[in-house]
Amino acid sequence: MSRQKPLPHVTAAHAAGLAALLGATDSAAADERAGSAERHFERARQARAARRQAPAALDAGPPAPPGGAPTAGSAREYLKAAPTRSPVLNAFLSELGTERGELVPPNVHVFDEHTLAPRLVEIARQRVVSMLLAVGRTDVALTLAQMPPIANERAARLFMRQAVHVGGDLGAITRDYARHYRRSGAPDRDDQRAACIMATFAGRLSAMAEKLLGPHVRAELRGALEPLTSQGSAPARRSRASELRAPQGAGRAAAAPTAQGAAGSTTRPRGR
Repeated sequence: MSRQKPLPHVTAAHAAGLAALLGATDSAAADERAGSAERHFERARQARAARRQAPAALDAGPPAPPGGAPTAGSAREYLKAAPTRSPVLNAFLSELGTERGELVPPNVHVFDEHTLAPRLVEIARQRVVSMLLAVGRTDVALTLAQMPPIANERAARLFMRQAVHVGGDLGAITRDYARHYRRSGAPDRDDQRAACIMATFAGRLSAMAEKLLGPHVRAELRGALEPLTSQGSAPARRSRASELRAPQGAGRAAAAPTAQGAAGSTTRPRGR
């Protein structure tokens, strides 16, 4: 029902009353002005409090059931210490489980922890088209097939945004990422929790693909993870440019006197 506008003569009479109240100098008018101002400020404080509570209520999610038991998905922990040394990779592996075999050995090392999460999302995205074809959504599959590969965190975030309204664990993980991204001030890099949530999203999507398409998905995931990891000892630290230049310059400097000495020894006449 639409709100009815006040009649013109009522508005004019109210404006005239306010003008008279503001122009009055007696104590009764002053008390009325103070009361009106206090009521106005109280309404403004209530409105601000309601605006502050609205985002908090959305972030808190549904209320807990009686007895203190947590709701489904409310106790999800994204930072995991096992089975590898990489928290991001652990978040991905935890969604796939080990019932059908391990995807990587426990002593595996990640080449680049900071770029691993978007790469895991790209690995999971590559199976979305097959999933859509399997359920008969050919039109959507053809559209997604034209999507460029996910090359960075921003592209992975845009891809995840499509699952905000999806039900189940996938949608819950996506909403957790959106809440964390909003609370943390949208950092551009070095946000381990955001990377772990993104990796959990990729793991959950890959688990759905394995359930729908078959066990061959796990073998494909194992092959896709090999270029991103190394087994055994940790990868050697790459030498800096200054470290690479110093030995070469020193070698040239040391080689110059040697060469000059060699040249001099060939031209110096032999003593009798």
